Amino acid sequence: MSSRSTLLESYLRHWRMTGRADATGENYVRQLRRFAETIGGEHMLGTVQRPQLEEYVARRLAEVSADAATYDVRAFRSFYGWLLEEGEIEFD
Repeated sequence: MSSRSTLLESYLRHWRMTGRADATGENYVRQLRRFAETIGGEHMLGTVQRPQLEEYVARRLAEVSADAATYDVRAFRSFYGWLLEEGEIEFD
C-alpha cells in the first residue's frame, strides 16, 4: 500500500477494482470518514476496537433510522474485512 495513500483511498481503489458499484463504495467511505472524525482522524481507523464501533453505532441509532445505522455496520464490516485481508489488522 502506498505510503501516500490513506487507508480509505486504498480501500476505495480496491472496491472499484473488484467491479462493485462506485456509489456504494463512495458512500461507505463517507460513513467511515464520519466515524473517523469521532476517533481522532482517518489515521486512527486501523487501531479501532470493537467497543468503539458498537458505541458509535449506538449513538447513531439515537440520531438516525435503524436502516441508516445498519448501513454504517455494513461499511465497517466491508472496510475492516478488507483491512484484515490486507494484513493491516490482526483481528476482525
